[in-house]
Amino acid sequence: MAAALQAQIKTSEKYNRELFEQWHIADPEAVSLTKAATEYINFGREVSEEMSPVYLLIAMLPCEKLWGWLANEIRSRIDATNIYSFWIEEHLISVSTLTNFIDDNAERYDVDLDTAVYVYQKALSLEVNFFQSATQGTS
Repeated sequence: MAAALQAQIKTSEKYNRELFEQWHIADPEAVSLTKAATEYINFGREVSEEMSPVYLLIAMLPCEKLWGWLANEIRSRIDATNIYSFWIEEHLISVSTLTNFIDDNAERYDVDLDTAVYVYQKALSLEVNFFQSATQGTS
């Protein structure tokens, strides 16, 4: 479990560091979060502080799956010179590793199916809200 969580942390830290460098953001605190982003982050924090760590991995699945799906959908429509090609290549990796880890270890970590479904559905709803908030005002 620790290895899976550490891998997710390292991936997120690397992504954030590179993103801030690419967009020349010196102070991450200067970025204002939307209400939807704040709610999503707060849910992740709540899960990580109040539940077994395996539920945090479950909460991450909707985002992981969406990003992988988006990367696969966009990939055929752009070339390597596109500004977002790095993001697409990084997210083409299948989420099956995380999904398989959760499935393979559910019994070991005493995962309650009802709790897992609640966490997944709540995270999925928050992911949808976050994604929609990023597209508001566009046509």
